[in-house]
Amino acid sequence: MSGTYNVYLVLLSYLIAFMSAYSAFDLARRLSAAAARVRRLCLGLAGVILGIGIWAMHFVAILAYETSLSIHYDSLLMLLSVGFAVTASWAGLAGASRPAPGLRRLLASGCIVFAGVVGMHFIGMAAMGMGGDRYHWLLLMLGAAIGLAGSFGALFVSFRSQPAGGRNSYLRRLLGAAMMGGAIAGLHYLSMEAMTFGSVGHLHQRFRHAGHQDEMLGIILANCIIFLLSIIVIRGYFLDRRYREGEAFRLAVLESALDGILLVDHQGGIMECNPVMGGMFGYPREELATLHLTDLLEVPAGGSGDGGLSTEAEGREGPSGFALPVEAIRGLLDSRVETTGWRADGTAFPVEISLTRTEGFGRPVFTVFVRDITDRRKAEEHIRQMALRDPLTGLYNRSYLQEKLSSALSRAEGSRGTIGVMFLDLDGFKSINDTFGHDSGDMLLQEVGERLLHCVREEDLVSRQGGDEFIVMLSGVTPGTASSIAVRMIEALARPFYYAGREMTVTPSIGIALYPSAGTSAHVLVKHADAAMYQAKLNGKNHFQFYTAEMEASLSQQTKLEARLKLALQQDEFRLHYAPVMSVQTGRLLGVEALLRWERDGVLIPAGQFIAGAEATGLLPGIGRWVLREACRQHRSWRNAGHPAVTMSVNISARELAEEDFVEGVGHALKETEMQAEWLQLEITEEIGRGRATRLCDRLKELKALGVRLSLDDFGAGAASLRFLQLAPVDELKLDGRLIAALGECPARQAMLEALISLAHGRGMQVIAEGVERSGQLEKLRELACDGAQGYWFGQPMAAGEFERLLSYERFHRKDSSQIS
Repeated sequence: MSGTYNVYLVLLSYLIAFMSAYSAFDLARRLSAAAARVRRLCLGLAGVILGIGIWAMHFVAILAYETSLSIHYDSLLMLLSVGFAVTASWAGLAGASRPAPGLRRLLASGCIVFAGVVGMHFIGMAAMGMGGDRYHWLLLMLGAAIGLAGSFGALFVSFRSQPAGGRNSYLRRLLGAAMMGGAIAGLHYLSMEAMTFGSVGHLHQRFRHAGHQDEMLGIILANCIIFLLSIIVIRGYFLDRRYREGEAFRLAVLESALDGILLVDHQGGIMECNPVMGGMFGYPREELATLHLTDLLEVPAGGSGDGGLSTEAEGREGPSGFALPVEAIRGLLDSRVETTGWRADGTAFPVEISLTRTEGFGRPVFTVFVRDITDRRKAEEHIRQMALRDPLTGLYNRSYLQEKLSSALSRAEGSRGTIGVMFLDLDGFKSINDTFGHDSGDMLLQEVGERLLHCVREEDLVSRQGGDEFIVMLSGVTPGTASSIAVRMIEALARPFYYAGREMTVTPSIGIALYPSAGTSAHVLVKHADAAMYQAKLNGKNHFQFYTAEMEASLSQQTKLEARLKLALQQDEFRLHYAPVMSVQTGRLLGVEALLRWERDGVLIPAGQFIAGAEATGLLPGIGRWVLREACRQHRSWRNAGHPAVTMSVNISARELAEEDFVEGVGHALKETEMQAEWLQLEITEEIGRGRATRLCDRLKELKALGVRLSLDDFGAGAASLRFLQLAPVDELKLDGRLIAALGECPARQAMLEALISLAHGRGMQVIAEGVERSGQLEKLRELACDGAQGYWFGQPMAAGEFERLLSYERFHRKDSSQIS
């Protein structure tokens, strides 16, 4: 074809092809993940942009060809060429813009776009009456090859890349548009060169080439198209930028999440995940995208309703062989469910999952939130074990024993099996706890638990009930087997215990109750084993005893005593009587000792007849608080009546002194009764201080800090500790009545008393003799320089009213020492 080209219009024609291709590719690629209706509309718009671009490029390229030939236009063919280009462009872009297109689809789409360019070119040439007489087939085939290769290459580069807005998609679309522009331009100009014209027909006179007028029209048209396409391209660039920023923000949020996050399609296939998922399941992040939801999680079935899950998901199985049904994901929407996860190495672990639903690619997409709850399960199990086990020894506690014993009895009832219950109490544990401290006591209990576990069989259960009490449940046991286990326990606990280099020893008293002879319920068996243990203690301790029917009477008596003592405390049946303490040298009243009595059915019962039962039933601390408060109140009443102040002595037991709030209780009683602390004297026995001097002295110092006096009662009745006598901050020493009974008959006894009195005076203590019943004893005590005495020689303990008369007599009639001789 003879003629020349206007270079400016040639460049404009290529620019039109380039920009229209970029705009169409950008729009089609960006909206490939949109809803179906929007996607079809936008793809149609992209096809129009590319088709108009092809037509505009062809029109400007014809104007760029400078020739003397007259060119006429057929409007119908012109519209046909435009429609052909738009239709082919839309069809090609529709195929190429589908998710993850393959090579075959891209090749087919490239052929469709190529056909649109070819059809547009030749129909357009025919519309202008520029059909050639001859063709240069080599150039024509080269143009076709360039057009086909360019079309396929442009679609491949633009649509096989990352999603729209990805890191390299902008450059890829530029390259694809350049290739598409080259394909259109190459095919057009090579096809023009391949044509040879003869005579030109005059089809229509309506549109005539008018030289510079048509050229200016082409330039104006080209610039307008380029301007509009530029706006589209620039806007697409900024949309890309915003998309990349939003995508970066989305990824940052996704990667900063503490839980695992999966995006799952409607068939259960994994589309995307965050890094936490890789670490949680042990898969590379890229490999996770190739797996199915059931490869990672056991999805619980349940729920109903249309959640949008495809039935194609049915039959897909995970490692557990669990098929993912249609209802599986539907029932999990907007809820939290605990299930099982599988790591890459096949290990299972507990997870909590929840799902939400959104739309993507025109289909439902599910977001699965996954949380590893291994630590939470361990914490829950630890809490459960804490609720079932004793925190000190790690043995099972009372609640668990009752549960297991009740279950075992239910099974034994139908199978006629035998169950045994052993109740074990440590003899002498309180002494060790007070002597060496609670740390040593805790260690001893832990070691006792370990030794007991080695004495029983695998099917037996050892529990700690509290304090130094243990209960063992024996399954399928005979009396002979129970006896053998009890003997092993006694032998195991006979070995010494060591703590901080100090040796400690305890012995067990064991009671055994067998089902069904000793009871058919858990409560009765434990109660009868406890009764048998108590009988073992009475038989000399360090022994075991089977429950017998004869023990029921003793147990019943103890239970009745406990109930009666509680009632006595509630109904104010306790009374205090008062014994005077007189000066041996002057005969003056030095003090008074409060003695407990129980007025039961009009009869006064001395404390010695019920105090042991009160201690065994745990009522002694409550009774002791009443005695202390009543004695302080009575002392204050006498003082308000104008009687002289004398020391009020109150006996306290080892169990009371061991109470954590005992010192606080003494202070509260003084404050409540408004009694001055200096007139209150607390009496402890030497048995309390034996072997535990250091710890006891600390407690006594706390009492001394309140301002009260302390007295060591019944000294000489047992294995007296002179070390304790030296360390204890006591103000008074009371000599036991058994030392006084033989006074004057045994010279050795008198010499010992003289030494004790001298030692006490050397420590700044006052010495009081108990049990004085004869005048001869009083004379000897005066010779030994004893400070005071009490006993029947001065009268029986008396009620508060009677003692008040003694106080009145003391107030107005002082006796001298001769009056009591």
